[in-house]
Amino acid sequence: MIGHQFGASRAGSLENGPNFRPPGALEGRSGVPKEIAMYLARFSYDVLPVNRQRAVDFIKREVQAAQTRNLKARLLIPLTRGHGGAALQFEIEMKDLDQLDQFRRENAGQWMHAFSEILTAPPEVTILRVDDHTG
Repeated sequence: MIGHQFGASRAGSLENGPNFRPPGALEGRSGVPKEIAMYLARFSYDVLPVNRQRAVDFIKREVQAAQTRNLKARLLIPLTRGHGGAALQFEIEMKDLDQLDQFRRENAGQWMHAFSEILTAPPEVTILRVDDHTG
């Protein structure tokens, strides 16, 4: 089925028709039904080994800030990575993309400037939609 090959959700697959919505689903801003919408934002940071612990401390502060706002967040430390891969990652789970904007606005401060000084490159940001509906 072509719709699945390119990551289309079951709600919009060709199998069910382009306008199919599960019973009771409300469509969100992204076109994904709200009852199944879940997003992950992953921030990948590259730092020199000498600055690794400082970076971990900064990211832990960001994780705590997210958790105080009832958002699920975590620090990811790659055990292996390819050439040019990020040294550290921060991941936050959201019900809608507006939560990310709000979190970043409220959480930006002096420490973000200090954190950016130890990065060797701008952070890479990846936003993912979780598709828990298989089958």
